[in-house]
Amino acid sequence: MEYVKGERSLKKGWNKQHNGCDMPGFKKYRQSEVIADQYFERVIVYLESEEDCLIINDRWFFDQGEMIDFRSVDEGEGGGANEVIKRVKQDKDAGHIVFGIVDRDVLMREGCWDLWWEADDQKFNQARPFGESIRILKRWELENYLLVPDILEEVMADRDGRTKQFPDAVNFFLNDLAEEIKVLSAASILFNENGRNFGTKLDRIPDFEILKEKTEKFVREKLDDGEIEKLNVYVEKIESFSENNDSPSIVRWERINRLLDGKRVLRRLNLAFRPRKGDDLRFTLASRLNNRVDREIRDYINEFKNAKRF
Repeated sequence: MEYVKGERSLKKGWNKQHNGCDMPGFKKYRQSEVIADQYFERVIVYLESEEDCLIINDRWFFDQGEMIDFRSVDEGEGGGANEVIKRVKQDKDAGHIVFGIVDRDVLMREGCWDLWWEADDQKFNQARPFGESIRILKRWELENYLLVPDILEEVMADRDGRTKQFPDAVNFFLNDLAEEIKVLSAASILFNENGRNFGTKLDRIPDFEILKEKTEKFVREKLDDGEIEKLNVYVEKIESFSENNDSPSIVRWERINRLLDGKRVLRRLNLAFRPRKGDDLRFTLASRLNNRVDREIRDYINEFKNAKRF
């Protein structure tokens, strides 16, 4: 089965007139943007990447321009959570109304392991390890919020020219996929803990048993034999987010999806469905979601709007 990579880099210099997402000229125009924000008193919301901005600003909350200015911190040299945290602090110190949204995986990279493994959503929401203005997504990264079973089935049915399947069929597929991604995600966590990069090479293996065998072999080669036991522990810890729900239901998927590597899920989906050349599943799913964006993110946007001075 041919593997077609679903992710692609955006061309630099895109849509220079677009509000909030014009990264090539960010440094040049930042001062004038700050002045504009002081005058109009818009709420600034920093995002980790151009892709995040294209999803949250362009596809989900494009009608919030008068209230919120979504900005990517990626200036062509890489963005990320740490840059979001830095920008929020700078603008907050300057007296602006500013927030940041970062992926859950920042906790892993920063060694905040207790909060990373926290399965209680209320406790997770109450934690503010990076300050009161930084909101940490409950799921691994923004891509996880695109993985809505009903929406995914709509897209795949359209691509295949077939009738949409019943929900149970989609849930079985996604929960089977979760078994594969649990292994890859656990390995990624383990490598991160050891200051190493797990990489994406094994993402292309379609067979679960071979995938598991190759992953364990890779851990032994790159880390240590003793780390295999920890790999299995992390697989179980990810599974614990399902709250012992063994049935392949949408509830189980929504729970376990918090600790699955979202980009790896999309790579596996691309491997299985082989999208058309140049197609990007992320943006297709994001566009379909539109008015059905997860409540967690919608609540954050409402919170940011309510912080606006009148």
